[in-house]
Amino acid sequence: MSGGLLYPLLYPLLLGVAGGLFIGFSIRKLSSLIALIFGILVFVVNILGLIRILDLEIGIPSLQNLIDLLFGFLPVSQPELHQQLRGLLPFLSQIPFIGGFALGLT
Repeated sequence: MSGGLLYPLLYPLLLGVAGGLFIGFSIRKLSSLIALIFGILVFVVNILGLIRILDLEIGIPSLQNLIDLLFGFLPVSQPELHQQLRGLLPFLSQIPFIGGFALGLT
């Protein structure tokens, strides 16, 4: 008689545990995939910024005007800045990505 009550209780319990583990594992993996895609997007944006600093034309006039306006606030011109930071420029442009990556690992 006790076995008759045990089986109806075990079925939802085991199904709930198995389903919960599966859904939880899937969400964790999916969030990792979303974080990876977002990280790659941030890296690409950093690379695009580096390309602009190296004085390659982007080809979008409104964005080009905005970047020129922002560089106008600097006390030195863009070529002078590039000349002064030539060796450090690739590393300096990746500092935000490196910092975010380090925070993401913790």
